[in-house]
Amino acid sequence: MTLKELFATRFKSARLMSGLSLQKLEDKIGKKVTRQALHKYEQGKVLPDSEMIILLGNALNVRPDYFFKKTEVKVELGEIRYFKISKY
Repeated sequence: MTLKELFATRFKSARLMSGLSLQKLEDKIGKKVTRQALHKYEQGKVLPDSEMIILLGNALNVRPDYFFKKTEVKVELGEIRYFKISKY
């Protein structure tokens, strides 16, 4: 996964968790960037500069490093037990 792809995935995730549309996010950051530019960030076509990353992090209530953290979830299954339902 490239840095652009990682940023795009995490950016979209943060936006959706905040419940904001691209238009509402644009409004929230004072229209310092267009909705079209935000869309390009989400698509992984453009990586914003550090100033914009800080601005987006503040608007979405996440730390700037959130956008670049890889998340891995490992689940280990232990012994699985099956029980037969008895009739009364």
